Amino acid sequence: MRVLVTGATGFVGTHLVRQLGRLGHEVWGTHRPEVALAAVLPQVRLLPLEVADPSSWAAALAQSRPEAVVHLAGYAAVGRSWEEPREAVRTNVLGTLNLLEAVRTTGIDPVILSIGSGDEYGAVEELPVREDTPARPGNPYAVSKLAQGLLALEYHRRHGMRVVHLRPFNHIGAGQAPGFLVSDLARQIALMEAGRQEPKLRVGNLDTARDYLDVRDVAAAYALALSAAEPGQVYNIASGRARTGREILRGLLALTSLRVEVTEDPRLFRPSDTPVVVGDAGKFRAATGWQPRYRLEESLRSALDGWRGG
Repeated sequence: MRVLVTGATGFVGTHLVRQLGRLGHEVWGTHRPEVALAAVLPQVRLLPLEVADPSSWAAALAQSRPEAVVHLAGYAAVGRSWEEPREAVRTNVLGTLNLLEAVRTTGIDPVILSIGSGDEYGAVEELPVREDTPARPGNPYAVSKLAQGLLALEYHRRHGMRVVHLRPFNHIGAGQAPGFLVSDLARQIALMEAGRQEPKLRVGNLDTARDYLDVRDVAAAYALALSAAEPGQVYNIASGRARTGREILRGLLALTSLRVEVTEDPRLFRPSDTPVVVGDAGKFRAATGWQPRYRLEESLRSALDGWRGG
């Protein structure tokens, strides 16, 4: 299958193109034109893309002629979305609209994976969260992802596009940028081990609990969804287990010999934070046979080794 991965040089994208390459797919990918590539990806033919520019989408589709599109390019900074709500909406909603319109007017008929987020559900009363749980997004990023999915599914209903909206829950591992709990903690520990930071760890709210997945398991889920997920459907991708920030911190500290002083920093608290998030991926498992393979300890070690340079 010829697959176009938008945002191919990002955190999830780099893992996904490797997964698709191993499975024998012909992989094309996009990156922002103004961003210099941090790594060469021999598995993917790279194209520049500006998600807010319709002509850029038309050019990328004309070159790649994909049989499937995995739309990863987007705004992913949950906390910062309170400071940049327009950017979150512009990138996630308008960018997805540009993709859908480019597909419609180009006349190709690819499977389209719209990548949303478990954060779309927000604070819910019943756990674990299922696909029919009413969404109550609690930040601009989550609102933009919910709107992205609704728009994509409307194009399925109106134009018959083969759109699937996936809601992955928190994913972690090597290559994740700062701004996320596991990555921020792992980065600080790696700096301490290298003697570039005092053994004092600044943390935000560690009482919230999240459903964590290894990014490699998420990439495997996306690859399966290309052929096994039903168009017009929403699927959760989740582990089914919630872990607190304190559990995450303990797990990372168990991977280093350092003695670390931990202090709370109110500046790292978000304006609003859902106390517990855990998803039910039963619908996706039934459709694809997917199961997470990596244990939390393996995922934390991968994240820490990534910052260590290992």
